[in-house]
Amino acid sequence: MLFRSLSCVWMLNKILKRSVGYTIDTNSVTSMDNDFQGEISKGRAMEVSSLNEAQPGDIIVSPGGHVGVIAENRKIFSNSSSTKTWRQNFTYDSWKRDYAQAKGLKIKVYRILK
Repeated sequence: MLFRSLSCVWMLNKILKRSVGYTIDTNSVTSMDNDFQGEISKGRAMEVSSLNEAQPGDIIVSPGGHVGVIAENRKIFSNSSSTKTWRQNFTYDSWKRDYAQAKGLKIKVYRILK
């Protein structure tokens, strides 16, 4: 798969490869929701019913927008294209504001199963 350097999808797959030994077969945050449905059918992921049910380590996706990893205390880690770093740069509230409210994007949460 080809990824732009430090894109959110590239970084998520790097983390998944190190933690569970496989990657999500995707190269675009736009198609990631459909790609996670494929992982669910393989028994490797499940959709979390709401952001309030998310646990540290869950994946948050706004298809067409961004992807990140849920951390403790309602924080979200993702890449920053401008600084080319992976860091805590969102909270639940700021993610909802920036992606759902400002851009009208859905918010999906997935749990990776081992």
